Amino acid sequence: MNPARLIRIPRWIRTEGAALVAVAFAATLFAEWRTITDPNVFPVDSTVHTYWMFRFDDPDLFRGDPLTSGRAAQVPPALLLLYWLGSLAVSPVTISELLPLVVAPLTVWLVFRITRSVAAWRPAAWIAALLYLFAWEVHGFSGGHARAFAVTIVLGAVLLLLHGRDRAAAAVAPVGALLYPPAAVTALAVVGLAWFRWRRWPPLDGRRIILLGASAILVAGAVLVPRYVARLDEQAPPALSRAERQRLPESGPHGQRRFHSPSLVQCLKQNRSGFDLKRSGSILVVAAALFLLLRPRTFLLFPRELLVVPIGSLALFVLAHLL
Repeated sequence: MNPARLIRIPRWIRTEGAALVAVAFAATLFAEWRTITDPNVFPVDSTVHTYWMFRFDDPDLFRGDPLTSGRAAQVPPALLLLYWLGSLAVSPVTISELLPLVVAPLTVWLVFRITRSVAAWRPAAWIAALLYLFAWEVHGFSGGHARAFAVTIVLGAVLLLLHGRDRAAAAVAPVGALLYPPAAVTALAVVGLAWFRWRRWPPLDGRRIILLGASAILVAGAVLVPRYVARLDEQAPPALSRAERQRLPESGPHGQRRFHSPSLVQCLKQNRSGFDLKRSGSILVVAAALFLLLRPRTFLLFPRELLVVPIGSLALFVLAHLL
């Protein structure tokens, strides 16, 4: 998309963006208040993802524990570095409780900026940002784990694409792979689809082919190298296959992880699928359906950089289930 076609953003919007961030911060603080203030309340996943990090302060903790070694191998390197640095001042659990106060407002700001870049109606950016924030359970901000960065990574690439920042957009995926590899793959797919031109040959110009190829190589390196290093640790447990996972009680009809359920509806209803149709995810689906019914032509006016996000994301979602 030609950046000149984008609506020019006046300077006063910077102040408006700051107000939006303040609102998002206050809403996030409200949602996470008990977790932050009550020492007896903490994100439940911290027992799995975070508590082993106390060995940053005491190396003798969990020594020789294969589960701890396996969990350490699964944490992306940039997030691991972030927690290690934070552990120099506070406990890792405290970091996990405070991280949403940064990631959530940043993500809401990205939604605001993207909407403001393509919509002339001023309230549209606020409506989009607040509607996004309303579906709190879907985003996975709570707990400050790797998945909290998922939407932030993808929307960062989208915003840069909208403003014609090709190099920066291509760099988002490799950087994102150090925080949350699945989001990096999604960002890479979004960038590739946004640059792809069906009616031209070649569909990608030489410069963009080089940028996309370099980004893909760096993403592969950021994902595969830590896994290779983890395999060198003899204490780390092997990964489970799908068949092995399905035999576990937690993956059964009464377990917490029904992600491998043969029922697609059952899978989509739960939060682990990313849709959470049982709660707030249904609101987003209904809102999108009403929009398509009431204003179908407006949908066709969306910039290519936005249209490829649901297309690429759904394609990768289906591919992940097939694999």
